[in-house]
Amino acid sequence: MTVSALMACYNRKEYVEKAVESIEKQLSEEDELLISDDCSTDGTSEFIDALSEKYKNIKVFHQSENLGVDKNMTFLFDNAKNDIFIICDSDDISLDGRVEAITKELEENNKISVIYSNGEVIDETGKIVSNDFFKSFRQKDSLIHQLIHTTYYGTFFAFKKDFYIRIRSKFLSNQKEPWDRRIGFIAKTNNEICFLNKKLIKYRRWTGNVSAKKKTSFINKVKNRFNWLKLYLSAKVK
Repeated sequence: MTVSALMACYNRKEYVEKAVESIEKQLSEEDELLISDDCSTDGTSEFIDALSEKYKNIKVFHQSENLGVDKNMTFLFDNAKNDIFIICDSDDISLDGRVEAITKELEENNKISVIYSNGEVIDETGKIVSNDFFKSFRQKDSLIHQLIHTTYYGTFFAFKKDFYIRIRSKFLSNQKEPWDRRIGFIAKTNNEICFLNKKLIKYRRWTGNVSAKKKTSFINKVKNRFNWLKLYLSAKVK
């Protein structure tokens, strides 16, 4: 099975080279790495152009207007050509063996279309702050757990192209929810997701984002859970 590694990019000049190199060295000549720059202003756009000259299987897209993460990821899904989509955030690092482990799992289990893998957590400087993402971020392959915590993080996903084709209309029908939550709930509803307890990524956690996180009122929490339940109930694909 061939691989399309997909990287949505915005203002990550300092980190994108390591992100690209960590996945690129695992790709074959038949594989591809698609990078979509979402109107970066820090020189990232020019930097990834230079990287595309170094690696023949990189294809770079420059958006003419800022799409935001969800639409930028959808753009990548719609333009990828290979059998397996592997998500690569532009500031994270794919650990050695990531592509092999994902490909092996999807080839050997025909009932599984989506992989959600474990990893390590690093800070802005690259220092490891947790050696077990699943444990630190309360990741569980449980519907009730997901409805309460909605713990899907996009960078840990990989899935088959034919899965995306089958669920695309469902995926696009509820764009109020983040793309990774939609993929996760649809995969869970249809029993096509595997929580793979192998550490395949170094996930960069930004402390600024944590400290700046706004508290959600009890009423809004209830509304959110109700919306997530509706998303789950409507996600069955015939």
